[in-house]
Amino acid sequence: MTDPSAQRLSIMHSSGMSSAREFSQVGRVVRANNQMSCTRSDQSRPVRIAELDVLHVFRGMRPVILALGVTLAMLIACMNQQGSPSATSISLTLTSETAIATGSNHACALRPDGSPVCWGMNELGQASPPEGERFAAISSTSDHTCALRFDGSPVCWGYDGDGQASPPRGERFTAISAGHGHICALRPDGSPVCWGANESGQTSAPEGERFESISSGYWYTCALRYDNTAVCWGIDRVGESSPPAGERFTTISTGNGHTCALRPDGIPVCWGADSYGQSSPSEGGPFVAMSSGANYTCVLRPDGSPACWGGHRHSGTSPPEGEQLAAIDSGIWHTCGLRRDGSPVCWAGELGYQQSLPEEERFVTDAMSP
Repeated sequence: MTDPSAQRLSIMHSSGMSSAREFSQVGRVVRANNQMSCTRSDQSRPVRIAELDVLHVFRGMRPVILALGVTLAMLIACMNQQGSPSATSISLTLTSETAIATGSNHACALRPDGSPVCWGMNELGQASPPEGERFAAISSTSDHTCALRFDGSPVCWGYDGDGQASPPRGERFTAISAGHGHICALRPDGSPVCWGANESGQTSAPEGERFESISSGYWYTCALRYDNTAVCWGIDRVGESSPPAGERFTTISTGNGHTCALRPDGIPVCWGADSYGQSSPSEGGPFVAMSSGANYTCVLRPDGSPACWGGHRHSGTSPPEGEQLAAIDSGIWHTCGLRRDGSPVCWAGELGYQQSLPEEERFVTDAMSP
């Protein structure tokens, strides 16, 4: 008979690759982007915790303060929790995955110190970030941008006609995603909060759900539960909000009428509109990163080389040859990425919105030396 206290601990990376070790202790630690969660077999749902500088773990009624690193802290939290670990403060970590954001005709990126730089069209202030701010994550869409400070508090700028640039006060989030006219974010416990336009139910997140990642698209939103199953809400004209049953994903990305996701083995699956081939993924996986634009999707191979499918002559579906990227983000009509040295590269169709690219800048990438 197997000892019920001996369970498998696995650390999963956002690329979909995983490394697993056996421990005679409780729990499973899952890392996705900047977040970690801890689950036990006797819990009905996982506990979501952002990366912390200081984590308060309660052993009975006594708080034990740990500052020895996130993974160690989470292991001890898993071993000792009687309920949910209690995090008294959030300190997000800036990575290349959250440091580049592409909108309709503008883009933003974060320097290693978290200061934002935006370029492109700025008729609605979407490329004018507030001065003096430092962010751990950033997300752009058609005409507005939102970001998370290192304490998880949200800041938005640009067009605010539907309240999309007016985040709720007093909230702290571990993930944020800007859609067309709406924003969705995740609290530390994985519960979703959305604001902005809601004519199709895109900000009416299902109650009681907990997610490890979220992606806001055109009038709809999709997210991944902790068991890696997908759920979507909002408009569903062409099946964009109807993920395939029985699938498990490590990454999900929404566009305009289509959605793509990566299985744990790095193979893409797409659903929804396919008039431009946007739901017919390229062969040649596995892929380690994915981002969907309006009617196309781009991915990164394990060596960092980009590939795209779908789109038309205005879409950013033709990446320059020979590039190796640490991050990628597809906007409405153009795509931007970060090379491993932090320099930006963008490509587009005939509209060419990448013309004001700040080539002298260097933005954060995980490949940089600390």
